[in-house]
Amino acid sequence: MPFSVGQNKGGIPLYGSVIDCGSGEFKPDGSQIVQLGDSNLFMKTKDLIVELQLFLKELSAHEQLYLKSLNRGEVVKNHERLQAQEEQLNRQFGRIEPYIRKRSILTIYEPQTRTRYDPWIESLMEELPLRKGPALRGVIKELNKILGYYESIDKEEILLEDLSVLFDSLKLHPAVVRVSKKAFESGLYAEAILNAFKEVIVTVREVSELRDEDGTSLMEHAFSVNAPKIKLNKLVTKSDRDEQIGFMHIFIGVALGIRNPKAHDNIEQKDPYKTLEYLSIASLLMKRIDERIT
Repeated sequence: MPFSVGQNKGGIPLYGSVIDCGSGEFKPDGSQIVQLGDSNLFMKTKDLIVELQLFLKELSAHEQLYLKSLNRGEVVKNHERLQAQEEQLNRQFGRIEPYIRKRSILTIYEPQTRTRYDPWIESLMEELPLRKGPALRGVIKELNKILGYYESIDKEEILLEDLSVLFDSLKLHPAVVRVSKKAFESGLYAEAILNAFKEVIVTVREVSELRDEDGTSLMEHAFSVNAPKIKLNKLVTKSDRDEQIGFMHIFIGVALGIRNPKAHDNIEQKDPYKTLEYLSIASLLMKRIDERIT
């Protein structure tokens, strides 16, 4: 993949394909017999399904041990094993919580206190046994629903949380972020590209003060090596002049080959990675304008 990122906005590591899911069971000391790999950088639907299945299996095993450890509503044995399981389950939950929260608003009402509590948190804690049992039952049922949803969509789809992180990691020009991020995060990739290159052309017009020109004419006059309105370097050496001419042709190319087709034709763009490559070109051009010689 052309881009790399290691964490999401909340600092939670992003995991890709599971390398070895192990048995999904716990050792006698309560530690987990499982290895999760992070060799890939982005979570696809199929990878999330594996993690959710594993989490569900281990949560169910935790519920069974918890119920075996109760006597008259109190935990009377297996304290260390339960605690070790809870710690491991909390780590797993931290990896997949954004995806769970996106699909679940589950709360449980407690008549005694007339309050609602978060079963996802209570199911992984031992402090309040009267809440833990109902919480475990509730989240296991909810996890099955969430799994059903993710199993019904494209298994190769990159999940939106990771795409947003990827977008932010590129440090695109602020103007490109302003005009394209919302469309990108909504999956409107053609619109995101069009918005970015329209911004490039508007910026060239404003900076060059050639507000009545467009396309090839605008770029030739704005970046002309003989009388440029926008100087990308000092234009002293042959290399300087070659760079000025080269970028003039790049600006012409994006006006004719990217902006015009996107604006006038009904072009569908489904590839988020290709979209980010387009946006990176627009960002580079905006940054070169910012770095011009004045």
